[in-house]
Amino acid sequence: MAHKVMPREEIRRGMYMGRFQPLHQGHYLDFRDIIYNFQPKKLLIAIVVRPPSFPSEVENPFTPQEVRNMIFLCLEELVRRYGHHNTDVTILSTNKPEEIVQQESRVGTIWFIQRCGEFPYTSKIAIARSYKMKFIVLPDRGISANMIRSLMAQNVQWEHLVPPSVTSYIKRIEGADRIKTLSRKLK
Repeated sequence: MAHKVMPREEIRRGMYMGRFQPLHQGHYLDFRDIIYNFQPKKLLIAIVVRPPSFPSEVENPFTPQEVRNMIFLCLEELVRRYGHHNTDVTILSTNKPEEIVQQESRVGTIWFIQRCGEFPYTSKIAIARSYKMKFIVLPDRGISANMIRSLMAQNVQWEHLVPPSVTSYIKRIEGADRIKTLSRKLK
């Protein structure tokens, strides 16, 4: 079973944001810990679409629908491994994460779940505007989508850093080839 990241406390609503370009084992472990350890009643997974700080196609090679498919595959893989859960998961795409934070905080307190150092901009907005939020900081897993894209661009093995079902999906949509092509265009 998943390990405890922090002492358990009731979490009614959780929010996890990411670009998932691509979804990797770190996200898989985060989802596992969120769903099976924290057990929120509701979890909003927000796909951040080309935020202003990451405008390039090389850094955002996958479409929102492809990312959504990766998340579904990852969640299905978790259920196969750990069993069913009672968390109501909603996945949405946004190019304005601060609006999602504002909207969700109007409903009541929401737990903003992030990995060490991820989405400091959104965290700062939430704190500066005194939104009703609490924060959970998950451990850094030592894996980044940037690292994986770099390995793909260099034609170096990357598959072990991505959940198996997501690896198969990326190969099926020729995602690694897309990244190689985009990387060559930059040179």
